[in-house]
Amino acid sequence: MSGIDDQIALFDLDPEPEEPPAEPSASEEPPSETPDMSAEDPSPTDADTVPSDTGVAASADQRDELPVQPRPWESLPVTEDADGHAIIVTAEATYTPSGARLTGPVDTIEKLDKLLHWAALTPHGLTAQVWFVGIDSCAQLGWTIDPGSEDDVDDLEQLRQRAATELTHAITATLPPLITAGWELRGDPGYVIHLIRKVGKATQMVDLVLEPYVWTYWNKDFGWGNRVGDMGILGNPAAGTYLPDEDLPAARELGRRLAWSVKHLDTLPGPTPARTGAAVLDKIRRERLRTGKGIVVTAGGPLPPIDGAPRGDFEPPAGWSRIPDADDLDGVTSLVTIDQRAAYLASAGMLSFGYGRVRNLLGADAAAAGAADKPAFGIWRVTLPAAGQYALPEKLPLPHPAMLDDRPVQTWITTVSLDGLCAPIADGGMGLDIDDLGITEAWVYVAPSTSGPRSCARPVPSRSIPEMRR
Repeated sequence: MSGIDDQIALFDLDPEPEEPPAEPSASEEPPSETPDMSAEDPSPTDADTVPSDTGVAASADQRDELPVQPRPWESLPVTEDADGHAIIVTAEATYTPSGARLTGPVDTIEKLDKLLHWAALTPHGLTAQVWFVGIDSCAQLGWTIDPGSEDDVDDLEQLRQRAATELTHAITATLPPLITAGWELRGDPGYVIHLIRKVGKATQMVDLVLEPYVWTYWNKDFGWGNRVGDMGILGNPAAGTYLPDEDLPAARELGRRLAWSVKHLDTLPGPTPARTGAAVLDKIRRERLRTGKGIVVTAGGPLPPIDGAPRGDFEPPAGWSRIPDADDLDGVTSLVTIDQRAAYLASAGMLSFGYGRVRNLLGADAAAAGAADKPAFGIWRVTLPAAGQYALPEKLPLPHPAMLDDRPVQTWITTVSLDGLCAPIADGGMGLDIDDLGITEAWVYVAPSTSGPRSCARPVPSRSIPEMRR
């Protein structure tokens, strides 16, 4: 029996007609329906065997011969990192994230139950996932809704709520065969269906993610514009990063993103960027507790009894923006802006906090501690010089929010600000020497084994309507 026959037999369907190679050898790979990929047959000889991760991305020579893709990211390599942890379902077939074809269409709930038992997916950071790509993959199981048109409502939030309610009812009506087969439902079903079942003393958990209905989830507090904007691992329709329109290219790109998340973040993606960040943080904590290496700062310590403590925030928040002037745009053909307000993972590991015993330094001792190559984390009483006496860039903000143009200001700053003020002007600092700041007092933290800051990786927790895509 050929590999494709084995795959289709999982659902007891007639094999699709195709031309098998003449007298295939045992080492020959079966044909794959996934374009531009080669994959060994991952199917087991019986339905109780867990499939192995065998999807292989196309070789460099094969990729060179591919036609130009409509979106640049589709040409990036697909790895096997997410195989065994996630499956992608289209109306035509099921695939591993790396592109290996597993079965034919999942067009009944009974077949879905067989797929979940056979695949035996395992979690990776988050619960194992089965992604349904395309409206037709959901319609085959009766998961369809008709919430109406945008023209029928005064507020698009009404349309979202109506759609979410209809989706819950449509899914609930189809689930009895899964419940009879031993699966339990966690919470109300929506665009994510949380399933759990007991297998002896073990527990199997799977999340079914309905890609066409992601837009029904976003909370109204985020605003409608954000809801059809940032959709987590699926991308942003407004920015052109959402999945391609056709099911197979969409499945392939989703598989690449799932593999990227597992490989580089060491977790499957969550339904929101915040949930993904929380999963990354959980893994960091577990690893540090297991190895005993590194310190995770979970709570702030008391502020030392300082003289002249500022009211409110210890250092005022620094936020700045500016509309370009006409002379800024002379000879400019393109204007690029960068919004880093949601760059949570990019900032992970860049926050430093005091840890250990706090020590008070005065006069020359405080100045000497500030002049060290790597000053200990702490707070420093300094005199910020009048900015007007320095040749600072005219159109940039002052290097510290407490600084004034016309007179010096005595205040307390953190080690982060101390380093920033001494940084070169080209890097946003003032290029000061420690002596220019007139340090008179400091409170620094000394950890049990070493002095200086400890980093804390701390990510901050942050298809649209059918017309948007098929």
